[in-house]
Amino acid sequence: MMDTFGVGAPKYTSPMTLNGVPIGIVPCSDDAWAEEMVVELPPEVCNTLKAENYLVIENPDNDCFKLRNIYLDVALPSGARGTSNLIGGVYCSDHTWAHAEGESVTLGEPLRIRIPFPVKQEQ
Repeated sequence: MMDTFGVGAPKYTSPMTLNGVPIGIVPCSDDAWAEEMVVELPPEVCNTLKAENYLVIENPDNDCFKLRNIYLDVALPSGARGTSNLIGGVYCSDHTWAHAEGESVTLGEPLRIRIPFPVKQEQ
Protein backbone atom coordinates (compact mmCIF):
# COMPACT_ATOMS: atom_id res chain seq x y z
CA MET A 1 0.00 0.00 0.00
CA MET A 2 1.18 3.54 -0.68
CA ASP A 3 0.18 7.13 -1.28
CA THR A 4 1.02 8.43 -4.78
CA PHE A 5 1.36 11.88 -6.36
CA GLY A 6 1.56 12.76 -10.06
CA VAL A 7 1.54 9.19 -11.42
CA GLY A 8 0.58 9.41 -15.10
CA ALA A 9 -0.65 5.85 -15.65
CA PRO A 10 -1.92 4.51 -17.99
CA LYS A 11 -0.08 6.89 -20.36
CA TYR A 12 3.13 6.30 -18.41
CA THR A 13 3.73 2.94 -16.80
CA SER A 14 6.19 2.33 -14.02
CA PRO A 15 6.57 -1.41 -13.37
CA MET A 16 7.21 -2.54 -9.80
CA THR A 17 8.91 -5.59 -8.34
CA LEU A 18 9.07 -6.71 -4.73
CA ASN A 19 12.11 -8.87 -4.00
CA GLY A 20 12.45 -9.44 -7.74
CA VAL A 21 8.83 -10.59 -8.27
CA PRO A 22 6.73 -8.41 -10.65
CA ILE A 23 3.74 -6.92 -8.79
CA GLY A 24 2.23 -4.51 -11.35
CA ILE A 25 2.56 -0.81 -12.12
CA VAL A 26 2.45 2.21 -9.83
CA PRO A 27 -1.24 3.10 -9.34
CA CYS A 28 -2.45 6.24 -11.13
CA SER A 29 -3.03 9.49 -9.25
CA ASP A 30 -3.46 13.09 -10.28
CA ASP A 31 -1.51 16.07 -8.98
CA ALA A 32 -2.79 15.68 -5.42
CA TRP A 33 -1.71 13.07 -2.91
CA ALA A 34 -3.93 10.09 -3.51
CA GLU A 35 -5.32 8.33 -0.52
CA GLU A 36 -3.91 4.91 0.15
CA MET A 37 -3.46 3.00 -3.11
CA VAL A 38 -3.53 -0.79 -2.90
CA VAL A 39 -1.36 -3.03 -5.03
CA GLU A 40 -2.46 -6.66 -4.89
CA LEU A 41 0.58 -8.87 -4.39
CA PRO A 42 0.82 -12.16 -6.26
CA PRO A 43 0.91 -15.24 -3.99
CA GLU A 44 4.54 -16.03 -4.86
CA VAL A 45 5.66 -12.80 -3.14
CA CYS A 46 4.88 -14.34 0.28
CA ASN A 47 7.68 -16.85 -0.28
CA THR A 48 10.19 -14.01 -0.77
CA LEU A 49 9.37 -11.93 2.31
CA LYS A 50 12.14 -11.54 4.85
CA ALA A 51 13.36 -9.04 7.45
CA GLU A 52 14.61 -6.72 4.69
CA ASN A 53 12.62 -6.39 1.43
CA TYR A 54 13.12 -4.21 -1.63
CA LEU A 55 10.49 -2.51 -3.73
CA VAL A 56 12.02 -1.49 -7.07
CA ILE A 57 10.14 0.87 -9.36
CA GLU A 58 11.34 1.20 -12.96
CA ASN A 59 10.58 4.41 -14.84
CA PRO A 60 11.09 3.65 -18.55
CA ASP A 61 8.71 6.41 -19.70
CA ASN A 62 10.37 9.12 -17.57
CA ASP A 63 7.26 9.99 -15.55
CA CYS A 64 7.64 12.50 -12.69
CA PHE A 65 5.94 11.18 -9.56
CA LYS A 66 6.45 10.56 -5.88
CA LEU A 67 5.36 8.03 -3.25
CA ARG A 68 5.04 7.98 0.53
CA ASN A 69 3.56 5.92 3.38
CA ILE A 70 4.61 2.62 1.85
CA TYR A 71 3.99 -0.62 3.72
CA LEU A 72 3.21 -4.28 3.17
CA ASP A 73 0.04 -5.89 4.50
CA VAL A 74 -0.12 -9.57 3.60
CA ALA A 75 -2.25 -12.61 4.31
CA LEU A 76 0.01 -15.60 4.81
CA PRO A 77 -0.94 -19.09 3.59
CA SER A 78 -1.55 -20.10 7.23
CA GLY A 79 -4.28 -17.45 7.44
CA ALA A 80 -2.20 -15.16 9.64
CA ARG A 81 -1.71 -11.54 8.63
CA GLY A 82 1.54 -9.63 8.63
CA THR A 83 2.32 -5.93 8.31
CA SER A 84 5.69 -4.34 7.61
CA ASN A 85 7.07 -1.16 9.06
CA LEU A 86 5.59 2.01 7.53
CA ILE A 87 8.00 3.85 5.24
CA GLY A 88 6.82 7.42 5.82
CA GLY A 89 9.47 9.26 3.82
CA VAL A 90 8.88 10.57 0.31
CA TYR A 91 10.50 8.93 -2.73
CA CYS A 92 10.61 10.91 -5.97
CA SER A 93 11.35 9.78 -9.55
CA ASP A 94 13.15 12.99 -10.61
CA HIS A 95 15.34 15.16 -8.41
CA THR A 96 14.93 18.15 -10.81
CA TRP A 97 11.09 18.07 -10.85
CA ALA A 98 9.41 21.19 -9.42
CA HIS A 99 7.54 18.99 -6.88
CA ALA A 100 10.58 16.90 -5.90
CA GLU A 101 11.21 16.19 -2.24
CA GLY A 102 12.64 13.46 -0.07
CA GLU A 103 14.84 10.78 -1.62
CA SER A 104 15.06 11.35 -5.36
CA VAL A 105 16.82 9.75 -8.30
CA THR A 106 17.81 10.98 -11.75
CA LEU A 107 14.82 10.83 -14.12
CA GLY A 108 14.63 7.38 -15.72
CA GLU A 109 16.59 5.60 -12.99
CA PRO A 110 14.75 3.08 -10.80
CA LEU A 111 13.64 3.87 -7.27
CA ARG A 112 14.83 1.27 -4.75
CA ILE A 113 12.94 1.33 -1.47
CA ARG A 114 13.91 -0.79 1.54
CA ILE A 115 10.90 -2.14 3.46
CA PRO A 116 11.67 -3.81 6.81
CA PHE A 117 9.30 -6.61 7.76
CA PRO A 118 9.72 -7.64 11.40
CA VAL A 119 9.90 -11.39 11.70
CA LYS A 120 8.76 -13.12 14.88
CA GLN A 121 10.51 -16.40 15.48
CA GLU A 122 8.30 -19.19 16.80
CA GLN A 123 9.71 -20.91 19.90
